[in-house]
Amino acid sequence: MGAAALAHGATALWDVTVVTGRRDVTPFEQHIHSFLEVLPLTAVAFTACLHWDQVRSLARGGGHPPGLAPQPQAPPPARPLPEGLRRRHRGPGRPALR
Repeated sequence: MGAAALAHGATALWDVTVVTGRRDVTPFEQHIHSFLEVLPLTAVAFTACLHWDQVRSLARGGGHPPGLAPQPQAPPPARPLPEGLRRRHRGPGRPALR
């Protein structure tokens, strides 16, 4: 993500440098560019907040190895069906649902 942020910044700088000599760059366009420049840094910050233990491990160079790959979640705890659904599913030869 850091490399993508640097590439995005370099591309934005190149774009403004090329365009400034060819046409007028309005203040509105400058504000849009500055907003778009911040987005990759914001994405890096959000990711770091969500995986803070991994960031600390990377910064310290030890601890547990970083594992930013998606992990399977535990299944949610079973909840009993509402009474109306339990009655509806009872039929001849069908056991009552719990």
